[in-house]
Amino acid sequence: MSRSPDPPTTALRPAVFLDRDGTLTEPREYPGKPADLVLNPGVGPRLRALRDAGFLLVVVTNQSGVARGYFDVSDLDAMHAHLRSELAEFGVRLDGIYFCPHHTDGKIPHLAVRCDCRKPEPGMLLTAAAELGIDLGRSWMIGDARSDVLAGEAAGCTSLLVDNEPERLRRQVDLSGRPLTTSEALDRIRATVAGPPRATPEHRTDRRDALVRRLSDGREIRFYADPGSAHRPGTDPRRLAPFESRSELRWDPLLRDWVIMAPNRRTRSGDTAETCPLCPGGDAGQSEIPAFGYDVAVFENRYPALTDVPGTVPHAPGSLTRAPAPGRCEVIAYSSDHEARLSDLPVERVRTVLEAMADRTAALNAMDGIRQVVCFENHGAQVGASLAHPHGQVYGYPFLPGRFARMREVALGAPRRGEGCPVCTLVRRELALDERLVGRTDHWAAVVPFAARWPYEVHVYPRRHVNELAALTDGEMAELAHLYRTVLGCFAKVAEEPLPYLATWVQAPAGQGREDVTHLHVQILSDRMSPTRTKKPAAGELGAGAFVSEADPEAMAKALASVAGPSELATTSWRNT
Repeated sequence: MSRSPDPPTTALRPAVFLDRDGTLTEPREYPGKPADLVLNPGVGPRLRALRDAGFLLVVVTNQSGVARGYFDVSDLDAMHAHLRSELAEFGVRLDGIYFCPHHTDGKIPHLAVRCDCRKPEPGMLLTAAAELGIDLGRSWMIGDARSDVLAGEAAGCTSLLVDNEPERLRRQVDLSGRPLTTSEALDRIRATVAGPPRATPEHRTDRRDALVRRLSDGREIRFYADPGSAHRPGTDPRRLAPFESRSELRWDPLLRDWVIMAPNRRTRSGDTAETCPLCPGGDAGQSEIPAFGYDVAVFENRYPALTDVPGTVPHAPGSLTRAPAPGRCEVIAYSSDHEARLSDLPVERVRTVLEAMADRTAALNAMDGIRQVVCFENHGAQVGASLAHPHGQVYGYPFLPGRFARMREVALGAPRRGEGCPVCTLVRRELALDERLVGRTDHWAAVVPFAARWPYEVHVYPRRHVNELAALTDGEMAELAHLYRTVLGCFAKVAEEPLPYLATWVQAPAGQGREDVTHLHVQILSDRMSPTRTKKPAAGELGAGAFVSEADPEAMAKALASVAGPSELATTSWRNT
């Protein structure tokens, strides 16, 4: 019996023991290469939640394929390195991987023996308990075979039997008579020991609750109200058929990235003030928002690039791989006023928009198959907005988009370089230099990037390390509403005419804990050097990825700060004051 070593712990802690094939990963008969190990749906975020709750995570797996000569220990090491890498994408670290290579029918003589480590014997669990300091009486064993359950019980653990093959003829059931998947078993453990996970932190209490309704084709719509305001939803009079998306994912093997193919989105149309689908529709008309008035409304996109189809993205795609495009696409309408910009709205409305984004991020993060939630706004037809009505979007991607994956790679590698959080370091230096600051508050800094790629570009960072909107305090959220509105207002005033812009929020991937390396921030940029001059990326930028910037970041910061209006926050400081 062998294991992947990790430093032992000195205090007894509970553990979750997991069988590998069919339990942690999809069922395969004698998997022998890394690509054969594909995580079962939903296990990553749930394992992270259990790790955050104080559990050790240990894999215990029978691997008679070694004794049978199908593969050797080096092959197992490669597979387990791959497994650790896949789980690391969810912020999950295994405390140990124990395997039994024996079987009496084996072809390798010294492994063709009876042992005390092959499940249903408890040897692997007992060894792990001794080496890692595990309290077996507070631990759990999850497996898809009766031998897993017996091994757990023999070691003194509570055992759960799972079935991740719904079509299997011989159903394995728990004591309730209903099959459990691995994700459901992990949820049961989490609920037993700590109650359901909280979607928002305890220290923020001033939130916006949503009123949920259904559109005529079954899509959800949520109404968020400003303090003191009332919801006035109507009913959807339309008779819409459920939309059938033809979206799919295609793998680019040269860049190792997914591309979303969504030809169905060509059928969506633009709007005018008379035909706008985001203007309130009451009980009549063609509005997507059946209301007599609203503050903020969030609904599922009628023409989504990603759809609520079951399935997961392949973990080891090859050339010419295509897959369904599972995920979620939602629209956030900021106001019932068709002509308003977000920077024109009261600060309380901006706060409601941010609270809606935080709420939807938490909800989408909890959905199976979602890897990364991205909130964004395309403002202006020049940068791709098909609707002029003030709105943004929330996408729940089934993979880590390329730029987010690159930022995460840089942050994860910081400790190996002897560095701390790259964003924390950057913010401290920019605050000290005060050369590219547009504005600052007690909790936030608005900065033109030192290596700005676009004619006008501002990043807004929290001054403490926090990785998602839902983790902000009341004070941080209040200040963010003021600062974000003001920075967007700068884009409206810095040139002779308001500039179009793109705003993208960077938050932690789904399933990551509050200690994740991601540093929350929003990136706001415009490709306009003036209302009539556009920065057009050329072949070197789009083809080679080598960006050439004509911006002067220090001058850009000065110009933006010079048009920042007075703030209602006494703690706000602008470079022009």
